Amino acid sequence: GLAAGALVLRGVLRVSAEEGPRGLLSVPHPQYARPLGGGEYLVSWITDGGMSRLSVVSSEGTRDWASTGSREGSLLHPQGVCRDEDGVVYVCDSRNGRVAVFDAEGKTGAAIGRTGFLPGQFHLPQGCDVRGTLLAVADTQNHRVQLIDTLTLDVQRVIGRLGDGAGELRRPSDVAFEDDETLWVLDAGHGRALRYDIEGKLLSHIRVSVGAQGLMVYRDDLVVSDTRGNRLLLFNRENPVMYCAGEFAEPRGLYSDGEGGIVVCESGASRLALLSAP
Repeated sequence: GLAAGALVLRGVLRVSAEEGPRGLLSVPHPQYARPLGGGEYLVSWITDGGMSRLSVVSSEGTRDWASTGSREGSLLHPQGVCRDEDGVVYVCDSRNGRVAVFDAEGKTGAAIGRTGFLPGQFHLPQGCDVRGTLLAVADTQNHRVQLIDTLTLDVQRVIGRLGDGAGELRRPSDVAFEDDETLWVLDAGHGRALRYDIEGKLLSHIRVSVGAQGLMVYRDDLVVSDTRGNRLLLFNRENPVMYCAGEFAEPRGLYSDGEGGIVVCESGASRLALLSAP
């Protein structure tokens, strides 16, 4: 696991209204990101004026995959981003009530779902993760998680429902597969991370912070972005907090960079923080 003090800030992709050092272009308020390799990151972000973007960001600049709108291929308040083994990208198109789909080159595919409360429909979905052909979506304002087969687009399982009991959810904000059989759900409204099997059985839970917006499984640990507290919380999967890392400015999405480090979307600082760990 990660020892206290093990996370080291090794660099940032800082953004500003104008071209910055090394040609970095503006990417205000990053929400979630996924590394693409070669120093590139696919980032969902929202401007101060409420414009939505999905962009590839690197030290060389940015290029857009999608911008604001309701038509297929456009986004309204994009949130979670995940990428499968074939390079297919899934984006929680939150205010359009669907999951947008792009191929590895950024070409738009058919979106999954629409606004509603029935299985296969969404209300302000926020976080997503994919494992093999199974896509997990935090259907935030329906207070549940949906597991969807990416080949058939059939709903395989609905996990959780609105409530305050064991295994019940209130505004789940993010999801992360631990392995093929286990899924973590960040239950933001209750301030806890819940561990389920893919049949929907609750296995365990950890107390985190109310309003937390991002989580990831990292080696033997669970890392949670405490958005309101401007810090990261590191847990052993079965034990209380083992380390708090801060200060971060409104941290949201968290991901492995594929090289042993962690990418943190700092929405309040308009940057991606790149953390390394031994």
